[in-house]
Amino acid sequence: MDIGIHGTEPDREDDPLYVIPPKPLDVPALAGPLNKDRREDLQILSFALAISLTVDGGHPIEIRPGGDPPDRFIRVNGRAQSVELTELTVFDVRREFAQARKLGRDLRERLRTVASRYTHLVGRLVVISVLPGEPLPGDTKILLDNICVLLEKDQGCVGDGVDLTKGLPDPWPNDRGFYGQSGPVHVQVYRDGLPNEIFVSGAHQANIRLSQAIHVLESRVRAKDTPPNEILVMSCGLPDDRGYRCGPDSFIFEFISKHRDRLQLSPQHLKSIFLHHWGTSAWLQLYRSEESPPWPPIPTGGRPAV
Repeated sequence: MDIGIHGTEPDREDDPLYVIPPKPLDVPALAGPLNKDRREDLQILSFALAISLTVDGGHPIEIRPGGDPPDRFIRVNGRAQSVELTELTVFDVRREFAQARKLGRDLRERLRTVASRYTHLVGRLVVISVLPGEPLPGDTKILLDNICVLLEKDQGCVGDGVDLTKGLPDPWPNDRGFYGQSGPVHVQVYRDGLPNEIFVSGAHQANIRLSQAIHVLESRVRAKDTPPNEILVMSCGLPDDRGYRCGPDSFIFEFISKHRDRLQLSPQHLKSIFLHHWGTSAWLQLYRSEESPPWPPIPTGGRPAV
């Protein structure tokens, strides 16, 4: 379960924020690479399944490629509808998330090239957490060299030897799985990695304001509001071209879900706009015109369908 803190600051009560703690920005979902067509198939099929799980979406349903735009055509009960697909991710909002993810991916490649020196990391998850407020250097070569040195000695995994039968220990022992710090980066190793691989993920704490999330969403709608698009499906948590999901993407969905009344959507061509938490049955109807196609149907009570 994703954990974050939702609240306001005294001087900016009209602009709520989510505080997202450091957590892996790369989570394996599918074996990559994934090309554009396959990612779009994963997106529309997941959304269609979410509709079928929550409301009577109508049958039969036919999905076929569009002309880009639109990305897909949906035919329900003989009526064709054009569907444009896009995604929303924390990387659209916070640049430092993208930098932390790149650092993790660069370290992963570095360790794989000298895997014989890091056999103790095979099957484990290496998390490099970037401290907030301390920017990464433009050239990360020396930083990566230092992190590699920290990882050379096997110091176990977080949670090794911890007895949880009596609850969480206080304080938590930090002699296993904590490999030290280099510059703004803390290094931890966990057991839940990938079999026969050294898997590394960057992590970063960040604050995301409602105004930022809304700006990204409304900008994306404007960019996709072109003929012949009728329906826009935006997904949070869609696997990238390497097959990895970004866990914090779920906060974008939750943020919009809590504050969708703040959205100002007035498209000229789009007739329906939806936000979907990919891989789940949770979806939101954000906009619907009087000329909207019948699919998907209106969620009961106008609430998120889950």
